[in-house]
Amino acid sequence: MENTLERRDNIGPVADMPSAVSAAFSTYWRRSPASFLWWVLSAAILSSWIPERVFAASDFIRVASIVAGSAACGWMWLLTRALFSKTAPVTPGTLAAVGTVLVLEASARLTHGLGLTGFQGELVRIIANTEPVACISMVAMVFAA
Repeated sequence: MENTLERRDNIGPVADMPSAVSAAFSTYWRRSPASFLWWVLSAAILSSWIPERVFAASDFIRVASIVAGSAACGWMWLLTRALFSKTAPVTPGTLAAVGTVLVLEASARLTHGLGLTGFQGELVRIIANTEPVACISMVAMVFAA
């Protein structure tokens, strides 16, 4: 089977955009993981503030800021690991833990106040009750050995 994907050289610098972004990311990450995680934590805190304090121009901006602002406690945990842990601060397992908290927190914030009943209402209630436990667990893991 012939490869149907071919590179189009006529699109100029846009063709190299993903590689330029990944090169900048990897350079910045190698230089200082703690600094990178600090900026991610700061962006998450700022994004969580936006939908509550600033009028959102569209639903897309509101949803994007809720998702981006989720899991600040997880990013704080990774930042403390980067600052104080002798082991690797970011592994696939730690990213999975932060991703889980991000999904729980974003789901809880996006489904809050929908007025669902029956099974959907119970599922929303369970997610809403699980989210603070997961976030507090991430904060408690800051002090774990």
